[in-house]
Amino acid sequence: MTHNITRKFAAYICLAVVFASTALCAQEAKPRSGTEAYKVDYVFSEFQDNKKVNTRAYTVLVQLLEKASLRLGSRVPIATGTFTTGGSKELNPLVNTQFQYIDVGVNIDCTVEPQESDIGLRTNVDITRLAPENRIGQPIIRQTKIQVHNFVPLGKPTIIATADEVDTTGRFQIEATVTRVK
Repeated sequence: MTHNITRKFAAYICLAVVFASTALCAQEAKPRSGTEAYKVDYVFSEFQDNKKVNTRAYTVLVQLLEKASLRLGSRVPIATGTFTTGGSKELNPLVNTQFQYIDVGVNIDCTVEPQESDIGLRTNVDITRLAPENRIGQPIIRQTKIQVHNFVPLGKPTIIATADEVDTTGRFQIEATVTRVK
């Protein structure tokens, strides 16, 4: 009879060890809380002939695994044609101009993801702007779109993308710094 009690006791001990180790593993594998927040500082720099000519800074606050969006810009009217209304040529007809509106500015979408030692940073950037040169009387629209997934160290500025302009000696650079908000 004492053998049966000893076996049952040993079986209970084994089960207790299995349950305890399962509970510890479940705690270790538990994903980070979705309420963690991170501040992402972006610095956009423009270079002309390797000389920095413009810098813009943008900051977003984003929760872990959530998407943050920043939209900043203007709607610019572009003349697309003219038409006349009312009267005849002799009676001063009205000349109206038709416009199409173009969105220019900066759009940033980002997501932060937990990693072992760094942070996964997904960034989508769309920059649309009017070029300073005007060759044919109509505005020239420049657009830069960048979609990247980087692993960045917390608190350290990291260049996440660079791009040369297609038809100039200009270069565009994006730097990101991710810090955890307590």
